[in-house]
Amino acid sequence: MKKPIIKFEYKTFTLGSEITQEQKDYFKKYGVIQFKNFIDPHTALIFIDELAKIETKWLEEGIQKNQWDSIEIRERSRGERHDPTYVLHK
Repeated sequence: MKKPIIKFEYKTFTLGSEITQEQKDYFKKYGVIQFKNFIDPHTALIFIDELAKIETKWLEEGIQKNQWDSIEIRERSRGERHDPTYVLHK
């Protein structure tokens, strides 16, 4: 039996001192959660660099990307401002 298709509701969250029930429910439903601005841009760049090193090493070892659980860090340009966006995938 096919699983019903769930219409994705795009939403971003602010990370507080604890994960809220709403955030847990969203992650459970969609398998992804996005937190904005929970680390500074300099730290985001360090993460991006380290993730690139890990990705390169895994690809050299023949590990397929679709096998990974991942944390994805993207930078989106908004005019003159660049905001890091953090996306956790399960």
